[in-house]
Amino acid sequence: MKGLVLYSSRTGRTRKLARGLYENLKDWDVDIQDIKDKPNIEAYDTIFLGFWAYKATIDPSVEKILDKLKGKDVYVFGTLAYYDDSDHAYRVRTNAIQAVEDHGARCIGSFITMGGLDQARVEAKKQAKRPLKHPLTKASLMRYDLTKDYPTDVDIAYLAEKVNLKLKIMEKSGGDL
Repeated sequence: MKGLVLYSSRTGRTRKLARGLYENLKDWDVDIQDIKDKPNIEAYDTIFLGFWAYKATIDPSVEKILDKLKGKDVYVFGTLAYYDDSDHAYRVRTNAIQAVEDHGARCIGSFITMGGLDQARVEAKKQAKRPLKHPLTKASLMRYDLTKDYPTDVDIAYLAEKVNLKLKIMEKSGGDL
């Protein structure tokens, strides 16, 4: 298996998760790249695809490279500015899996965690002149503040454990899950 941890990050949180995953895949032949660097995806058979949630699915920069994933094994992982055990997180995760599979890739796993919200976006919401679709509340402001350092080391360790388990099973089973 030749793998690539490929990620898109708006606030640095998905990058943090991607780097943590990469550092925990030492037993495997894996590289890491930011999607902005336009990597040669064809050189890899397994892609660990990091994204930030955008309108309940993957972000636009990841959307643009989905056609290049055809025939590859893809493990999707992402961050979102909401609870990772919410219905919204479930939709994001399900939509990410579907997007990958709709482009001819095999999704071998998925992971979503809280990633906080860009402070500039919080400030813009505070200054908004018209009603917001998702208004700021005391709870949302607290959530954004308390999750500003997410993902945590626990999130990274859990993702790495899940990915390593899948890779070991695939290695020993000839690619089956």
